[in-house]
Amino acid sequence: MERFLHIRPVNFEKAFQEGMDFFMNAATCLDKKTKNNMILAFEEVYVNILQYNKDKNDLDISVAITSDNNRFIVRISDNGKRFNPLLKEEPNFSLSADEMDIGGMGIYIVKQVTDTVEYEYTDNRNVLTFGVKPDEKD
Repeated sequence: MERFLHIRPVNFEKAFQEGMDFFMNAATCLDKKTKNNMILAFEEVYVNILQYNKDKNDLDISVAITSDNNRFIVRISDNGKRFNPLLKEEPNFSLSADEMDIGGMGIYIVKQVTDTVEYEYTDNRNVLTFGVKPDEKD
């Protein structure tokens, strides 16, 4: 099954709620642990897109979710600032929280709770795809 959401955010809170409602509705097919992990991943990615492009008047976000018994794939694209989160260095856990750099923890979490994460920049859009194979997750 495929589901699609297209958003042109004007208000952060409204756009956030609309995106989360869409995702929660699509994720009902997942077991509890996988669903919680995917909610965490989606929220991290989605909030970052909204937050780091809040001054962009023509921000355009598309979310496509594909699911069946063997996979649950989320593809988020936006016309915001070009940014490949996969190039962000992983957090240095040998440092205290006060010493760590701001940023990077979110994509680290996404990588930990999903089976695949890919980024591409195409047609002036950031495209981040991530997903799980529910039958193969613990």
